[in-house]
Amino acid sequence: MRLRRIYSLAIVFLLILPGVTAAQEDTTLVLKNIVLEKSQDRLGVQLDIDIPINYESFTLFNPDRLIIDLLGATSFSCDPLIEVNDQGVLTIRTAKNQPDVTRVVFDLMEEIPSYSIEEKQDGLYIYFEVEKPIFEEQPEEMEEPIPVKEEIKKPEIKTTQPKTEPAEKKVPPLPELKTITTPEAKSRKMLTLGVGGGLYFIQDADFQDVYGKSAGYFGGEASFYIPIKGKEGIAIAIDLKSISSSGLTTVTEEEVTLKLTPISFAALYMRHYGRFIPFVGLGGSVFSYEETYPPSFAILSTKGSTFGLNLQIGTYIKVVETFSFKVFFKFYDARTKENDLNINLGGNEYGIGLAYHFNL
Repeated sequence: MRLRRIYSLAIVFLLILPGVTAAQEDTTLVLKNIVLEKSQDRLGVQLDIDIPINYESFTLFNPDRLIIDLLGATSFSCDPLIEVNDQGVLTIRTAKNQPDVTRVVFDLMEEIPSYSIEEKQDGLYIYFEVEKPIFEEQPEEMEEPIPVKEEIKKPEIKTTQPKTEPAEKKVPPLPELKTITTPEAKSRKMLTLGVGGGLYFIQDADFQDVYGKSAGYFGGEASFYIPIKGKEGIAIAIDLKSISSSGLTTVTEEEVTLKLTPISFAALYMRHYGRFIPFVGLGGSVFSYEETYPPSFAILSTKGSTFGLNLQIGTYIKVVETFSFKVFFKFYDARTKENDLNINLGGNEYGIGLAYHFNL
């Protein structure tokens, strides 16, 4: 009899165990997405998460924020930063606050909007609405005022009653807010200084016969970045390079040297993608050139300058917030004329460099 009872309890335990395990597995919650529903006078934010969900909400000031802690949400797959700029909400930031808590932070404008939180079948909804001032219409002036009879009221005798002070309400302390590291909501103006070097491939066939197809160079740059929308911006850039090479004349095989000094300025379009800041730009260049000949030539050197265009593309790769590597390609078109000969000083430039950024 006792063995039969033990067998019965064991069978019941084995039947219940999978359900308990499944229930424990179901408690793992994930914030899948954050969806915005904008209208003319209200902003709805859907936190796409399985319901029911335990959460805590509270506000913080200086700066003003609404905090929602999703208890039991161990991870999230939505964007960590969403720009809103509507109905009093600047941005929405998401991060892990604790191993089993996902925190959603609503950065608010100076005029704090009214909000409400609702649980629905497809997630947790937060509604924001900025209270608009109501202007009362002033009554029009009446041509003839209507006389009003004044009633003489007898003075009322008031009895004084002892005032009772209301009991002090104990406000529970706000939970400690841990720092959440997220990208800045808005990019700031930035000054960049850099140095670099690479190879310059000149296009002129006559120069290639004497100096070869490529020559090394080094130089420096400076640019000023101005944000225009979100993570996009434009930059005004200027750079100076020194390109030098030596070779032998094709007939007498005597040594000659060539020195090019292009000064370039350009307007760049840039966009931030985490550690990468790709750019593309168009601008102009002033080429100063000097070719030095051997003593047997009638003239010792030829020098001058010409104007051309440049097109460039590349990217900065951030190592830390203020320091980056730079990889780029640049095309020059610069033509001139010497001794009735057409000379093409343009070419392709491949370079790498180091850049230091100053946030302004």
